[in-house]
Amino acid sequence: MLKEAPLAIVVCADTSNVKYDGAFWVQDIAASVQNILLQGEALGLGTCWCGVYPKEELVENMSKLTNLLEHIILVVVVAVGHPVEEREVRERYNPDRVHNETW
Repeated sequence: MLKEAPLAIVVCADTSNVKYDGAFWVQDIAASVQNILLQGEALGLGTCWCGVYPKEELVENMSKLTNLLEHIILVVVVAVGHPVEEREVRERYNPDRVHNETW
């Protein structure tokens, strides 16, 4: 669907300016992408998280395609557009995976 999407948001990490020994940039990116997906839903748009990182071949190919500098790591591409179909939301909650105060 990425080729057909009218918009793609390329989410990257600038590793030249990381804090805390770079320990949390992946979590920061994930949180920001989740917010992009939620905002897309709020606007009535369809979005899809297309993972790139940590697959080295994908990172390298997408970085070349987008002409990124060496210290910029392409992590995710979010396809954005108007959905052509509605999918049923599957229930994935499993109470056996929830642990209260003990494992």
